[in-house]
Order: sequence, then C-alpha cells, then structure tokens
Amino acid sequence: MKIIRAFALSSLAAAPMGAPVLAQSDLSPDATVLSAAMEQMGCSISPGPQEMEARRLSGLDGEQIAAAAQELFSAGLLQLQGEALVVVTGSCLETAGLPDAPETMIATLTGLRDTGCVLHEDEANAFIEARGPREVIVGHLRDLEVVNLVRRVGSLPGLLLDQRACGAEDGVIASFAAQVPDILELPEVNRMPFTAEAVSTRVLYVEWLASQEGCALPASESFDGMAELGADNTLEFVVVPLLDAGILPSDSGSITRLSDEMCAAGRDERRAAVEATR
Repeated sequence: MKIIRAFALSSLAAAPMGAPVLAQSDLSPDATVLSAAMEQMGCSISPGPQEMEARRLSGLDGEQIAAAAQELFSAGLLQLQGEALVVVTGSCLETAGLPDAPETMIATLTGLRDTGCVLHEDEANAFIEARGPREVIVGHLRDLEVVNLVRRVGSLPGLLLDQRACGAEDGVIASFAAQVPDILELPEVNRMPFTAEAVSTRVLYVEWLASQEGCALPASESFDGMAELGADNTLEFVVVPLLDAGILPSDSGSITRLSDEMCAAGRDERRAAVEATR
C-alpha cells in the first residue's frame, strides 16, 4: 500500500476537526515509534522499498503507519516534500533538509503565536510594520489563510492562528513556514482544515462583544458571530466557559452581553480573565 501521496491527499484531509495539538512528548506509542524509525532512515520515507523498511523498523502495519503519520502531520512534526514524507522530530529537526522559509514568514507565524494566537483588527498595522515590508507580510497572511493556518473571522474584528501552530515550538513553526508553498499547490479539499484554538477564540469573541454598544447583542446575532468562529460546537467551546467564569452573565435572557465589570475593563484585563478559562 502506497502511503505517501495517497495519504497526503486523502487521509490528511480527513483529519478530525478539533483534534488536540500534541507536543512531541505527548505522541502516541505508534507515532513515537514511526518518528524514531524515520530518524533511522534519514528522516524521510519515499514510495517503494523505504515503505517496507519503515514497517520493519517500526513493527507497524500499513494502517497503523497511516494513522501514526496523520498524528504527526496534525502535530506539525511531519511534512510533505514532493513524493516523500519528512519527519521533523529529534535529530531530524536540523537535518531533514527542509527548504528555508523566508524569515518574514517565520516572523509572521511566530508573532501570531506570541500574541496569543489572536490578532485584533486595530493591532494589525503595528503587527505588520514590525515584521517587514507591508506588501510582503500581507502576502504571507494571505497565503497562511489559503493553507488554513490563519482565519479571518468574518464580522469579528481580527484573525486567529490555527491551533497546530498556536502551541508549536520554533522549529515546528519554521517547518510549517517552509511547507506553505507545497500546501498551496494542493487542492483545497486536500488541505488540513482550520481548527480554532479555544482560548484565543474566546478572546476574539469577547472583544467583539466589547465593541458593541453596551457590550451586548441580541442572542441571534451573537450566535451568527459564533458560527463564523469555525468551532464544531461553539456553545460548549466558547460560551459555556465564559458563562462559568462570569464573563457572560447567566441571567441575560435573549441578550448576549458581557458582565458590567468586563464591559468597563480594558482589553488586557478582559484577556487575562478569558485566559483564566483555559
């Protein structure tokens, strides 16, 4: 069974929405074994005899290798280069031969991660100017949106970073940046879907409410805004934790509003309160 191109163009696209982003230490035993086998093989697998060698070294069958590879992809630890799968774990992080990504692309991804994975609309100009020529950074943001690493959230004032990159270390961020040109060549249906990160999504939602008159909206309009966040179950994902924390009062009836304290607070105070819902 050929796991290389077929896997990248089918199983990768079927990755579950909302799947957790894993650090290397959090990988399943099968994913850990596969990454170790690939390190022994020079950090990559290409179609043909190398597939059989990966099975021999890992002790995994074809289905187990496909599932483990999908897990590594979701964690940003496996990349596609032409017909090869390249692992970027352990010693391979420096030696896998990934193409160099533009420093401005790496700076854009790293900056989004370091701002808490959310960029508010009124902060965008300063963010862009701090990272390079405007046309270059805007182009990077456009490409990152196309490959589903960034999402502009409709009427909500800002954008979100995908959870795969949100928790990624610098080396994994660089590997994401290096792979953007390859992902752009894939059909849209075969790209990893965007998956919102919980806390940054709540931060953006709270700031959207804070921008409304009286920090309130009819519930129907607030649900329309939630739908644009791209979460599978936005009520549980966004609203319930905010209700539990008292950021949204539970007695608002047909109105969705911030508490008086949160409405009067500054952005940093609101953000700290939302981050406490982690």
